[in-house]
Amino acid sequence: MKRFITKYYFLPAIALLTLVSVVAVRCKKPTDGININVNTSNLFHYTALVQIVDPSGNVPNGLSVALTGANAAAIYGIDGRKALSAPAGIISIAVHPKMEPTATSPLKFNLVVTGAGYLPLTIPVTISTSQPNQVIKANILNLVVPTAGVATTTTTSNTVAAGTVTAPITIATTPSGGPEATSVTIPAGTKLQDAAGNTVAGNSVALNVNNFNTSQQTAVNLFPGGSLAAANISGGTSSSGVFMPAGFANVTMTVNGTEIKKFSSPINITMTLDPAYKNPSTGTLIAPGQTMGLYSYDTGTGQWQFETNVTVGGTAAAPTVTFTTSHLTVFSIGALQVALNRLTLSFIASWLTTDVVANIRVIAAVTNGPAYNIYDQTASIDLTNLTVNIDGQIPTPTATNSISLTFLSSTGTILATATVAPGTTSLTVTLASPPLGPITDLFLQLDCAGAGSSKVGIFTPPDFYLLYKPTGAPVTSYQILGQVQGGHLITQQLLATQNYDFKASLNQSVKEVINHNISENTSANQTVGGSFNGTKVPTQNKLDIQSLCNTLP
Repeated sequence: MKRFITKYYFLPAIALLTLVSVVAVRCKKPTDGININVNTSNLFHYTALVQIVDPSGNVPNGLSVALTGANAAAIYGIDGRKALSAPAGIISIAVHPKMEPTATSPLKFNLVVTGAGYLPLTIPVTISTSQPNQVIKANILNLVVPTAGVATTTTTSNTVAAGTVTAPITIATTPSGGPEATSVTIPAGTKLQDAAGNTVAGNSVALNVNNFNTSQQTAVNLFPGGSLAAANISGGTSSSGVFMPAGFANVTMTVNGTEIKKFSSPINITMTLDPAYKNPSTGTLIAPGQTMGLYSYDTGTGQWQFETNVTVGGTAAAPTVTFTTSHLTVFSIGALQVALNRLTLSFIASWLTTDVVANIRVIAAVTNGPAYNIYDQTASIDLTNLTVNIDGQIPTPTATNSISLTFLSSTGTILATATVAPGTTSLTVTLASPPLGPITDLFLQLDCAGAGSSKVGIFTPPDFYLLYKPTGAPVTSYQILGQVQGGHLITQQLLATQNYDFKASLNQSVKEVINHNISENTSANQTVGGSFNGTKVPTQNKLDIQSLCNTLP
């Protein structure tokens, strides 16, 4: 029996979105031997969307992106350009077709994200053959606008002469919502040095301390690297694992604009930790006399370093640790758990239909440890791909601690729960049906003649990622709708009764359309012309699309 799909067209929005897509048509080829034609939908086999979120509620604009790591040379923007951008916090990347991963050799690299008013963020990324398309969400700390769960104190001290501290300097954060806080004391006679160990001449020092309250999920989400999992830890017994912080803090200082990274003699740091923190190894509450690991993180390289073990002091209501250090960075105190190499999730979703993509949010937490979530990412499934691998991102279950999983729809409906017990490396999960809209085929093509171009014809845009949120929801609510492939995206996540805002991402360009509703159209052959009603800058967009069409081969 033939199944009929009702076609829905999102005409004003599609026109703007295909404008973003067409940008890639005129991009330079990544390297010799690759020809980019008008239809480039099959050029890249491995792609990723990285969504940088500012939990303070602002759109993170003005960010710069750099690539580092062993396989950085293989990474391009999804538009074919080598230079990466992060407009509106969206990074769309792809793997060069001649440098793709193999079954035994995944690609590993870092995205280094910087911007005025933000704490630098280094995101380790792994692309494997088991996950050709992925979505990564990482939070970045806004140093100007307050974020829930983060206490910030800044000050300037003039008790410095020629780069040497003349009287003790102390800076401390104010507890908020609990006893958690960080204080730093620099003894008199300490020389303030740059990364090379040179004393930085100056008569004042600007100090900043950020304390992250791990009793609040918004603060935990800002853990360095965008994930609690790390595969680059030096100095300890483990080179990789999943951190379970009881507290972490960022400390920075500058003299005359030069960042202070070292000291001629140790300085003192005291951190008050979350009294409700449970040790994941024992399941017991933190208490004076317990030993925990101290780790430091280099925001420039993304490298973790085991410093030492520290003993918890203070009281049960306000546990503290005090340590000395001769360098500045992000410091984390807590447990490091062995990571589960791979957890394979096989989904049963009887409600899925042919060609429709569904986005499933996967949340993980330990059953007898810290109260916060340790993993929270979104995976896309369809009838041809019902398997998702989580590689090295969650702890290995133990006799005292299993891992709980919660699976949610894009609207937050719980579809299933599961438990990862000791020895488990794979699970079969039956997903309940989420709220489903009509089967909507977003038909994303460019009619250059309709744009007033000298070119005549219908052109298929390159593949790109499309995000959406209900109209009126905060900008931080944008989430993945899917990847537009071959000019199409078929989904049931859009309700006919709801208006939506859409955002399309193609590396150096992000376009947004506001307050649109899908509407049925009985003509299955309609394409997008030059109408941009309802967009922010319709005249400029029409000019842009006409210019782009005129440059098509």
